[in-house]
Amino acid sequence: MMKNISSKVKAWVIINIFGIIFYLFFASWIWPPAGQEGLLGGPGDPIIWAMSAFPVMVFFSLVNIFWLAWIIFNIRKPLFWKLLLIWILMAVAWIGANRYDFHHQYNGSSVQHAE
Repeated sequence: MMKNISSKVKAWVIINIFGIIFYLFFASWIWPPAGQEGLLGGPGDPIIWAMSAFPVMVFFSLVNIFWLAWIIFNIRKPLFWKLLLIWILMAVAWIGANRYDFHHQYNGSSVQHAE
């Protein structure tokens, strides 16, 4: 049984890593070219992000919520904390990917406002 759970956890971690890669790939479609960081993006940027990167993030969020429920309801005590720690690390990886994406998006910080 332990080997079966171990293989499921490995598969889940690998799937999440690929999910993060796909998320960043799609999110990078709206990142500014070098030298244009901090400028405002085009009006279609939120739509492009919502149609490409957002569905990936939502899908994997749902998968990870179901995985957390599985951990909470089906695992014995000794293994529970180890699997919960792995789940938390995956959640932190997703949050880091989202923050990395946000950091690379246009944000308008270089725009000079006329007074």
